[in-house]
Amino acid sequence: MTKDHTGKGFDLSELIGQVVVDMLAPARVITVHDIIESLHNVMEMTENQSRRENCKLLIEMLARKMH
Repeated sequence: MTKDHTGKGFDLSELIGQVVVDMLAPARVITVHDIIESLHNVMEMTENQSRRENCKLLIEMLARKMH
């Protein structure tokens, strides 16, 4: 369990795992850009505010790793 700066707990591993598992279905090479795009799609489609915030946090973390 990881905590963000507001102290709310969430499981980043679960969210990123779900996105990657969904992407593995077609058995292709997955890039960081693919993961970011999938997280963005989840963020846009979900009505769950906590999930939306977690997606945004993960996108920002992955973007920082790329640069």
